[in-house]
Parts: sequence; structure tokens; C-alpha cells
Amino acid sequence: SAGVYDILVSGRSNGHWIDRLVLYKEGSYTAAQAQSLARAETRCSGSTVPTPTPTPTPEPTPTPPAVAPSIASVQYINSDTENVLGNLTNGTQINLSSINNSELTFRATTNPTIIGSVRFQLTGPRNFTKIDNGAPYSLVGENGSNYYGLALPVGNYSLKLSPYSGSNASGTKGNDVTITFSVVNGTSTPTPTPTPTSSNFSFVLVNSTTNQDISSLTTGGNITNGNNINIRAVSSFSNTASVYFVVQGPTSRTFTENVAPYALFGDINGNYSAGSLANGSYSLTTTAYTGSNRTGTNLGSTTINFTVGTGASTPTPTPTPPPTGSSLITSFQLYNANTDQPISTLSNGGQIAPSSTPLTIVANTASSVSLVRFQLTGPVNETRNEGSAPFSLFGDIGVDLLGKILPVGSYTLRATPTTSSGTGATVTINFTVGTSATTSAKVAAFAYPNPIEDSKLSVKLPQKEYGTVNYSLKSSSGVEVETGQAQVIASDDQADVNLSSFDRIVPGVYYLTVHSLNGTYTIPIIKK
Repeated sequence: SAGVYDILVSGRSNGHWIDRLVLYKEGSYTAAQAQSLARAETRCSGSTVPTPTPTPTPEPTPTPPAVAPSIASVQYINSDTENVLGNLTNGTQINLSSINNSELTFRATTNPTIIGSVRFQLTGPRNFTKIDNGAPYSLVGENGSNYYGLALPVGNYSLKLSPYSGSNASGTKGNDVTITFSVVNGTSTPTPTPTPTSSNFSFVLVNSTTNQDISSLTTGGNITNGNNINIRAVSSFSNTASVYFVVQGPTSRTFTENVAPYALFGDINGNYSAGSLANGSYSLTTTAYTGSNRTGTNLGSTTINFTVGTGASTPTPTPTPPPTGSSLITSFQLYNANTDQPISTLSNGGQIAPSSTPLTIVANTASSVSLVRFQLTGPVNETRNEGSAPFSLFGDIGVDLLGKILPVGSYTLRATPTTSSGTGATVTINFTVGTSATTSAKVAAFAYPNPIEDSKLSVKLPQKEYGTVNYSLKSSSGVEVETGQAQVIASDDQADVNLSSFDRIVPGVYYLTVHSLNGTYTIPIIKK
């Protein structure tokens, strides 16, 4: 019935996305037809609710004035590892050498926690402006828990933050906060890793079929049958938020668990995933962290040695030094994300047949690799840090691979491995989807409506962007008429431009040039 409705959609766990909301008439469409991603979106600007017949109502209680939002604190984050490095205050000095010259971003905590928007203005050797409309409020934006970042040259910076009660820097404006800081690149002393002790963790062997505990597992212990098992690590630290597993032996595995119970092969609410360990001798090390995904403080580690199989007494081999360079990543495999089955090995210059099935790419690595950073560019863009095997481009839940449909086009995939000894060389491959993929990535930007009818027009970009794009408008004789900025919603490909000069310019042909992170595009537009 007539009225104004609100739909509240709660946050989901990592690896889940809400692509769109579908409103449809059941007599006109089936659910499958309405939910098909092949169906074009209907962009809505709102609707008018009929004015109800007035009825006598008591005098309304005056609404108290809106309280202006404020900035409570600002943190600086290593966007390569997602680690929070500290609070950003006046005089903070950020040493690039201590974070391996990683990209950085800044996150604002507001009061109240959820407000309309925060405007960021970074000035210095690198300038950047962005309006973030949704928490967490960050300078460059984020995809789930993966933050986008900027490479900041050495120098002095100023970061201005402006909170607003409404989206897109509208509504009640709170007080600006301006923080000056510097970026240096000097030698720093690494923080020593805590020495593993047996008091940090205890271990329990679990039957993954019945979810029942079998026995405790200590150094020198033996597992008679290594099939359909799991190993639960019990942390002695009350502030544990994630546990990192490293098992070495005939079967090697690294895995990060963010929710208790912390299990080597993962679990879903205490329903343990089945794992297998081949016969032989093993070393298992677990490390507790105060933050999820191995962020925050390293609380401590525990290492135990055990054997699998009756009579397995081969001493634990001394780990060989990790390989360097591209040998850390041995190959890439294309997977069907619905069946979790491999399709083929993907190499540089490879071609993938177009498919409506969600796909993913898994990086096969040396056993010493503990994290792989993926950067996919093309018709689909993705940046992800994977902290445990399988190292999957779009992530996974336990051993269930997540995927996306890859449209026809040209793609570049970069994978950067990390071990306990540091970051290895980035491996880059180029591949295409479909036979006409080589021309897909070269599609030009276009503007609509064209001819322009009023001061507002939209620019469709050939690749997904985030942040702010700059534009300039010139006449056919080359005279600059207007310059400005337009905001692109994170992971979108459209910028809405409002031409303040529209009413002043005479009819004719003009050239709109858009400068984005992925390129510069010039579009002829007509004013009648």
C-alpha cells in the first residue's frame, strides 16, 4: 500500500556481496527472470507518495536540532597487509622502510559511529580527494576487509577530514580535523618475533566425521590414522582474534582462522572440515594475533612435533631456505567455483572460453608462502590478500572456492607472494576471455545524454574506478571553459558530472576530457 518504506540490509561475512536489490511484479516476471544479472538495471530517482487526506493531529513535539557529527580518531593502515599501523596524530612520522614501501590508506572513526559521509583531502607530494559515504570511512575506499591504498612519496603531508550527516558531503557539517604528518624512508630495527613457548597453546585431535575429540596432541605424539581428522588449537590468550597455522611435513599447509574454535582445516560453527595428513613426521606452529587475518599484536607462538602412521619415526627434516623470485609461485590454475574442480593451467597469453559459470584462479606456491596479494585488472577488477592456502583470487570459505563470472575482455593478473623472510617477486600473466577479448579493454568512454539537455550528464568509463576523477571542458577552438571533479562510487564505472557553465556556453560542439586512475578519455559532446 502507499507509503514510504525502508529496507535495512545487514553486513555479511567476508566473501559475500550484495550485487543489487530486485523489486518486481510477480505477474510479469518469474523470480529467476527478475534476478538475472543479464537484465538491465532500472536507475530510479525516487517516487512521489500521494498526499493523504489531512486528519486532526496533536501539535507535534519540536524536533531537537541535529547534532553535528565529528571525527573521533584517525588510523593509518598498510593496505598491502591490511595491518593497522597506529593512530595518526599531528607530528606522526611514517617510515616506509619499516613496512617494505607498502601502499597506505587512512581510516576515520566517527561519532556517532555511522554518519552520512566523510570528505578526505590529502595534500603534499601526493594529492588525493575522496568522499566516502559508508563505514568504514577510508581515504581510498575498500572492498570488504581489503583496503585500497596509495604509494606516498617521502615528504610532509596534511590530511583534512570533514564529517557530514548526509551522503556526498551534504547535511549538517561537523568540525574539520586537519592532521600534519611526514613520510620518511630510513633504516629501522625490526620488532623481534616472540619466542614460541608451549604455554601459549594446547592442541586437540578431532574426528571430523563425528566432530568428537579423540585425544590431546603434544610434542612426540602419534596420530595412528591421518584420514578424516582435524586439529584444534586452544589459545591461552583471552584477546585472541585470529590464529595462524603452519604445518610442515609430507603434507604441508598454512591456514588462518578468525573465529573459535581455531582448527587447522577450518570449521563452520564447530562442524569440522575433514583433513588428511600423509604418514610421516610433522612440525606444527600456531601463532595468536589480537586482530583478524593476522593483524594487530603478535601474542605468541607454540611449536609441537608429532608423527602420523604406526611406526613413523623419520626425524623432522630441517626446512630448506625458501626459494626466491618467481619460484615462490609455481603456476596458476583456473577453477570452476561451483564444483571447486580445476579446469586447466593458466599461463601468460592464455585464453578462457566465455562462460556463465563463476570462475576463480588459484596460485600454486612453495610451502613457505604465507600470503599472496592478487591484483586483477580488466573488465573485472579485484584486489585481495589471501592469508592461507588455497590462495584463491576471489577468496574461499574453508575449502569452498568463491568465484565471479568473467566477461569477455583482456585481463592482467599480478600475484605477489610473502614468506616469513619477506616479500617475493611479483608474477604477472596476461590472459583473455573470448576470441574478441583483445579489443574489449580498448573501448572508449562515452557520455549520455548526448546532445546534453541540461547541466547534468553521466560519463561511462571503460573500466571500474574508485575515488575522484578530474575533468575539463573545452570548446572546439581549444578554449578551456570549465574544470572540476566528479566522484566515482567504489568499484563502479560511472561518474556524474554537473556542468556549472552549461547556461553560459553557446550551442555547439565541446570536448570533455576525463582524467582517471586507469587513463585519460576525451569525449565530444553537443549542446543544441
